[in-house]
Amino acid sequence: MLYAAGLSSRTIAELLPCVEAKVSTPESRARLAAERDRIDAQIAALTRTRDRLDAVIAFSGSPDSGCTWIADPHVPAQASHFASRDRDG
Repeated sequence: MLYAAGLSSRTIAELLPCVEAKVSTPESRARLAAERDRIDAQIAALTRTRDRLDAVIAFSGSPDSGCTWIADPHVPAQASHFASRDRDG
Protein backbone atom coordinates (compact mmCIF):
# COMPACT_ATOMS: atom_id res chain seq x y z
CA MET A 1 0.00 0.00 0.00
CA LEU A 2 2.90 2.38 0.74
CA TYR A 3 4.47 1.74 -2.67
CA ALA A 4 1.12 2.36 -4.33
CA ALA A 5 0.91 5.65 -2.41
CA GLY A 6 4.09 6.78 -4.15
CA LEU A 7 6.54 6.34 -1.29
CA SER A 8 10.12 5.40 -2.03
CA SER A 9 11.64 2.21 -0.73
CA ARG A 10 13.85 4.32 1.55
CA THR A 11 10.81 6.03 3.11
CA ILE A 12 9.02 2.71 3.48
CA ALA A 13 12.09 1.24 5.21
CA GLU A 14 12.03 4.17 7.65
CA LEU A 15 8.35 3.58 8.37
CA LEU A 16 8.50 -0.22 8.45
CA PRO A 17 9.05 -0.54 12.22
CA CYS A 18 5.85 1.44 12.82
CA VAL A 19 3.96 -0.55 10.21
CA GLU A 20 5.07 -3.90 11.61
CA ALA A 21 4.29 -2.85 15.19
CA LYS A 22 0.99 -1.31 14.04
CA VAL A 23 1.94 1.91 15.84
CA SER A 24 1.23 5.40 14.59
CA THR A 25 3.68 7.87 16.07
CA PRO A 26 3.83 11.64 15.65
CA GLU A 27 7.08 11.09 13.73
CA SER A 28 5.57 8.54 11.35
CA ARG A 29 2.56 10.78 10.70
CA ALA A 30 4.88 13.75 10.10
CA ARG A 31 6.92 11.65 7.65
CA LEU A 32 3.77 10.65 5.79
CA ALA A 33 2.59 14.28 5.71
CA ALA A 34 5.98 15.34 4.34
CA GLU A 35 5.67 12.75 1.59
CA ARG A 36 2.19 14.04 0.77
CA ASP A 37 3.59 17.58 0.57
CA ARG A 38 6.38 16.38 -1.74
CA ILE A 39 3.84 14.71 -4.02
CA ASP A 40 1.64 17.84 -3.97
CA ALA A 41 4.65 19.91 -5.07
CA GLN A 42 5.35 17.48 -7.91
CA ILE A 43 1.71 17.64 -9.03
CA ALA A 44 1.80 21.44 -8.99
CA ALA A 45 5.02 21.47 -11.03
CA LEU A 46 3.61 19.00 -13.55
CA THR A 47 0.41 21.03 -13.83
CA ARG A 48 2.40 24.20 -14.57
CA THR A 49 4.46 22.30 -17.15
CA ARG A 50 1.32 20.91 -18.80
CA ASP A 51 -0.25 24.37 -18.89
CA ARG A 52 2.86 25.81 -20.57
CA LEU A 53 2.81 22.98 -23.10
CA ASP A 54 -0.88 23.62 -23.79
CA ALA A 55 0.00 27.26 -24.49
CA VAL A 56 2.79 26.21 -26.88
CA ILE A 57 0.42 23.81 -28.68
CA ALA A 58 -2.25 26.50 -29.01
CA PHE A 59 0.27 29.09 -30.23
CA SER A 60 1.80 26.68 -32.76
CA GLY A 61 -1.63 26.29 -34.38
CA SER A 62 -2.22 30.03 -34.47
CA PRO A 63 -1.55 32.19 -37.53
CA ASP A 64 0.37 34.51 -35.17
CA SER A 65 3.02 31.83 -34.65
CA GLY A 66 4.54 32.39 -38.07
CA CYS A 67 4.65 28.63 -38.58
CA THR A 68 3.68 27.08 -41.89
CA TRP A 69 0.52 25.04 -41.39
CA ILE A 70 0.93 21.44 -42.56
CA ALA A 71 -2.20 19.33 -42.76
CA ASP A 72 -2.46 16.02 -40.93
CA PRO A 73 -1.71 13.29 -43.52
CA HIS A 74 -4.30 11.04 -41.87
CA VAL A 75 -7.14 13.53 -42.42
CA PRO A 76 -8.84 13.32 -45.83
CA ALA A 77 -8.05 16.26 -48.13
CA GLN A 78 -11.61 17.60 -47.96
CA ALA A 79 -11.55 17.66 -44.14
CA SER A 80 -8.10 19.27 -44.27
CA HIS A 81 -9.46 21.93 -46.65
CA PHE A 82 -12.28 22.77 -44.24
CA ALA A 83 -9.89 22.93 -41.29
CA SER A 84 -7.62 25.27 -43.27
CA ARG A 85 -10.58 27.43 -44.33
CA ASP A 86 -11.82 27.64 -40.72
CA ARG A 87 -8.35 28.53 -39.50
CA ASP A 88 -7.72 31.13 -42.19
CA GLY A 89 -11.18 32.69 -41.88
